[in-house]
Amino acid sequence: MQEETISIFLIFSLFLVVIIITAAFHEFWIKGRLLLNPLKPNVPCDGISNIPIKVQFVDPFGKPRKQKRDRLVELRSSSGNIQNVVVPEGKETAIAVLRSSNICGLVSLKGRSGIQKAHARVNFIGNVEELVLEISPTKIPADGISISSVVIKVKDRKGNFITSQDEWIVEMSTTLGTITNPVKISPGTFSGIAILTSGKETGIATVRATLGTLHSEKDVVIEELPERYCMNCGDPLKRDLNTCPNCKKTQISDNEIKECNSCTSIIPANAMFCDRCGAKQPV
Repeated sequence: MQEETISIFLIFSLFLVVIIITAAFHEFWIKGRLLLNPLKPNVPCDGISNIPIKVQFVDPFGKPRKQKRDRLVELRSSSGNIQNVVVPEGKETAIAVLRSSNICGLVSLKGRSGIQKAHARVNFIGNVEELVLEISPTKIPADGISISSVVIKVKDRKGNFITSQDEWIVEMSTTLGTITNPVKISPGTFSGIAILTSGKETGIATVRATLGTLHSEKDVVIEELPERYCMNCGDPLKRDLNTCPNCKKTQISDNEIKECNSCTSIIPANAMFCDRCGAKQPV
């Protein structure tokens, strides 16, 4: 009985093998092998350039094979836009069109028709031409805590903002204060952000960004701190003084804080006047 079961299993397995071989023979010898052939290897990553893709079936020896019926080929790309195509009955090929995106780098193409699969690669080229720095605000006080955001973007030769499928590393430096370094522009994103923090020194902070051979600079003014006021009486107070010449009181230092009711600066909870704007605080 056991021998009969084994024999039936072997016969069934052999039957499945024959079916698989027959299906493979039908796909590869009758229908042909699927190929994707980009007619251009490179185009700009400008969102408008096109790459014609020849879609065809060939026999095992690479000779183009005419189809006995319409053959739908599903197409996908890792970037850009491409539509499915049909290889018509009696034809060997069809032409699909891949439109580029603003993401630069190598792009993978995949085609499928039944169990037939094909792969190809093209390149969306970024003609990186310029680093753009957008800084806000352009003036900050020299208090050691104020910040300015620096947005870094990349333009191509046509003035389009572009991104990459690979990470861009932008080196940053400043002549005053401190700044985030380096800045990473992630794949598929159009910008990175650095934070400039002022120090205690006043002057012009020249912010410099470097990506490969590209450089860009912009200035931020680090200003003297605004006039200071006594938190006890509201009189103007020189910044280096801790005791007010008018009321003779020492400036308030308290762990508890509140917001100024006028300029929203953070001040000690017991302050009668704001040391930033001089506004009297509610009791």
